[in-house]
Amino acid sequence: MAKKAVFMVINKSNNKKYVGISVDIDAEWFNMKRDFKSGLGIRKMKEDFEYYGENSFEFEIMLESELDSELNRRESELAYEYDVWARGYNSESLLNYRTMSDEKLAMEKLKLYKFIESIDDGKYMFKDLLQILNLDKNNLQILLREITADEMQYFKKKIILRNKEAGIGKMYIQVKSF
Repeated sequence: MAKKAVFMVINKSNNKKYVGISVDIDAEWFNMKRDFKSGLGIRKMKEDFEYYGENSFEFEIMLESELDSELNRRESELAYEYDVWARGYNSESLLNYRTMSDEKLAMEKLKLYKFIESIDDGKYMFKDLLQILNLDKNNLQILLREITADEMQYFKKKIILRNKEAGIGKMYIQVKSF
């Protein structure tokens, strides 16, 4: 059975890091290396992989857990600790879970669920949802990352946060019934 985990990739030559979550940690590093060798993957990390070589990169498992909330929190903590956006390879902002208590998370999740029940399939611009739900960017991202497969099954809707391009104006939520 596949194991979920938070991982970090470290370029020992320039000390840049990448922090991520994998649903199959045993295959993650193999898949990343295969992608780099095929010309795929995170552009800057792929370029450094080609330039410095595979031996300059180290793959570390930081936390194994079946709880998505634990994985998300640890990923966020590491990302902020190492500032992986400015000094690493991560390109999109991870969430700072220290800004939202579990009680507030539950209350905001309920508000989001009521909204989800009322909408049709389609694309909804992230900036519009911020206004509709009266949430800030980080809290809405937290809520979307915290939605579990069981909760989506209950609502019979798949909810995905997507980026057309970099920037909040290009982010949207895709909702699809199943």
